Amino acid sequence: MPKAKELAQPEIADGNLQKAGKFVKVEKNLSTLGFFTPSKSRGKIEVREKTIHFKREVNGKVVEAEATILPSAKYGLPITADQDKYLAFQKIVNDIRQQEGRVVNPIGFTSTELLKILGVKDAGNNYQDVFDWLQRMTLTGISSKGVVYFAKRKSWATDTFHVFDRVASFGMQMPDGSVADRNYVWLSEWQLENINNNYLMPVDLETYRKLKNNIAKALVPLLQVWLYASRTEGRFEKRYDDLCAILDITRQRHLSEIKRQLEPSLQELQFYKYLASWKIELTSDGHDYKIVADHGEKFFQDQKIRLSPGAGIESIEPAKFPSLMEALKERGLKEAQARRLLQSLPEGRPVLDQLEYGDWMIAKPKSGIQNPPGFYTYLLRENILPPDTFETSAKRLRRQEAERTQDIEYYENLKLEGDYKEFCRRKVTEHIETGLKKTEYQAFLKAKIEHLRQSFPRLSSQAAEDLSKIGVCADIERSLPLPTFESFCKRSRQIDLF
Repeated sequence: MPKAKELAQPEIADGNLQKAGKFVKVEKNLSTLGFFTPSKSRGKIEVREKTIHFKREVNGKVVEAEATILPSAKYGLPITADQDKYLAFQKIVNDIRQQEGRVVNPIGFTSTELLKILGVKDAGNNYQDVFDWLQRMTLTGISSKGVVYFAKRKSWATDTFHVFDRVASFGMQMPDGSVADRNYVWLSEWQLENINNNYLMPVDLETYRKLKNNIAKALVPLLQVWLYASRTEGRFEKRYDDLCAILDITRQRHLSEIKRQLEPSLQELQFYKYLASWKIELTSDGHDYKIVADHGEKFFQDQKIRLSPGAGIESIEPAKFPSLMEALKERGLKEAQARRLLQSLPEGRPVLDQLEYGDWMIAKPKSGIQNPPGFYTYLLRENILPPDTFETSAKRLRRQEAERTQDIEYYENLKLEGDYKEFCRRKVTEHIETGLKKTEYQAFLKAKIEHLRQSFPRLSSQAAEDLSKIGVCADIERSLPLPTFESFCKRSRQIDLF
């Protein structure tokens, strides 16, 4: 395990994070789609576009999404220094929202105010940097194919956007003909909608300012998502090729070069306790490297901010949250427990389907489940999906509607879903039979059963084994380089043409 270098001692004391830190709630889309490229200086203007591919889970399926960052010919791609100013600007937006209750266009601020938040000197060249940043944020485009999320409409957008729709810098003419006495920004419609609908995540601006490495700075907003999504496991993995794509950094071929590229930033993140430890190792298929990192102490401290009143929903879509809260409370979970559980789950998780499967399991004769609330929690955290033979109420309604309307498309999609699930099952079985030693699989299964038994000692042996097998297969499936459902469908349709 790499040892963190001796850096200047951080000013944030353990257990006193709220007092020392300046937490800023930032709009989630922009901070996690690779908009800002880690770079020390602008140098020669980069006018090439960059495209980042994403995978996410929607209703139990993995779907592909894509974002293309379209740079300004004059100002180039946004870099880490632009992210610095964007986070400081979000602090100004936070303050307005706290005072007024919501944010409306335009948002006025002085360059001095922005520089003061960043702790930067009040000098002429820094004022020019602010002006250039405003132009760059206005002129850079984002072409979204299912990447930008609209919180109010609860939909993923396929469109082209800007972050700032309009800017009037100090001394420029305002729409009403007056002269701007400060900088004014008109946020794009999607930014305003998401900010006012609390589609936000907290970033510790105070600690962020102390970071020196640009890759470390670029990783901070991304870590808020990765660490949170893996909070149950206490560690996360990220493929090196995916990391290079998101950060737009050169992909190195050899381990020594990868370490030279990432080590300074990962060590810095470890020093400031974002990470407890990290290592770079081969992926299970042996074709690439991955970064494996354990959650740092700071993550658990920041959890208090995430779960504080008004922190916003980090995972489940806001509109679904109240109904899912009620569903969990009806099944015996306390409100605080239900809230924490839902906030730990990724978007797209079929929560109601899993709860109905839990209802069925608990109602079975001699189930041995004496702690139903704990059992529901286990199903959701371990992502135990109902078997294909179990018909949820949602599936039953879709089937009945299809029968009533004779919906041919429904049956075609149903067949594709079945084919995809069978394909994934076959790949998992092949991996168990050829990629794992028999003793390894048995060890994985035994560990799952023991973990389940600790919480539900009276669970029947058959139920414990069945659930544990589902869990092991789910873990293996997530580790394999399988195509997404969309890719599988495209390939199937192409085959049908020949």
